[in-house]
Amino acid sequence: MSQTADEYVVYACPACGKRVFAPQGDVGRTGRCPLCTHPHTVGGAVSAELGVERRGAKRVEPREGQVALEPGEASPLQPRARICTVLDLSETGVAFSFPGLPSSRHLSGYAPPDLKLGTRLRLELEANGLNPCWVTAVVRRVVHTDDPRKWRVGMEFVELTPEIKAGLRVAVERAAQAPD
Repeated sequence: MSQTADEYVVYACPACGKRVFAPQGDVGRTGRCPLCTHPHTVGGAVSAELGVERRGAKRVEPREGQVALEPGEASPLQPRARICTVLDLSETGVAFSFPGLPSSRHLSGYAPPDLKLGTRLRLELEANGLNPCWVTAVVRRVVHTDDPRKWRVGMEFVELTPEIKAGLRVAVERAAQAPD
């Protein structure tokens, strides 16, 4: 009997950041990453974390917007913050362009940024008239863009205040109504 995709959970290994597939019944148990063999809890912090699923949220491309990532103790961005261009924005998350790391081991000449799935970062967001605000977000996706030197980073907001939620709603509505 074959299993369907609904019977599996996909999450990031906390050590190497690679995607791991496991049966739904194994969530919460102790397991090992099949690639790096690091022991961890199946399902990990990424799938166990409470939050709104961003895939169902209305996304818009802001006319202007930027994100400044705050360097910190657990951040790979030390010693200074990075300022990145916002690619899309929703009430539940943001995607932005992030530079890759120069690498002779990759055909494009650039490796992905050192942002692991599930990493929590503080970022300052400014887009579509939204007053600059600091938010906490979790890295959910890191993929190539058309430019081999840049990567698209998708982050999901967590722990938003009601004021910031209202500001995001207005910014998304403004971008949706703005003429091209």
